[in-house]
Amino acid sequence: MRWCSPLIYQWCTGCSAGLPGGRCRCAGRPRRWCFTLESGQAPEGYTRGDPGRLADAYEGWHTNVRRMLAAADRLVHHGLFDRSPLHGWHRGRIAVVGDAAHPMLPFLAQGATQAIEDAATLAACVCDPGGLARYEALRRPRVDRVVAAVRERAVRMHLPDGPRQRQRDHELAG
Repeated sequence: MRWCSPLIYQWCTGCSAGLPGGRCRCAGRPRRWCFTLESGQAPEGYTRGDPGRLADAYEGWHTNVRRMLAAADRLVHHGLFDRSPLHGWHRGRIAVVGDAAHPMLPFLAQGATQAIEDAATLAACVCDPGGLARYEALRRPRVDRVVAAVRERAVRMHLPDGPRQRQRDHELAG
């Protein structure tokens, strides 16, 4: 298990698990957004976020970012961890799908998609002799590619300031 420490993420519609987040009101409607802190390690599970620690981490950032932090009426924190897929996705007559078989970090938004693909493949295979092994054999190559792409994206999107980060930013802007 590796600790993943991204720099900043913001969503307006929902707070992704694994990121310190808060809520504010925008045009009278509640909004959720997420920020992250650099951290060497985080405990599993949810803890109450520390507004002072979050404010300190974003010292010197744009005023709008700091205002969003100050507007939070609730902060929740928990770690974002990278876990490898299970070695086997079935035993006997039981199979697992989605995050139970191959958890993924959220950097390509593929968790639900892969679970749906798993379920469709499992449904097509489950009645055949050896169907659970076939399900895994059919799905594993794609899942392995997606997991590798997610991990590459996690690195690419969280580069420290420097030449590689500037090149990435140039590519994204183009």
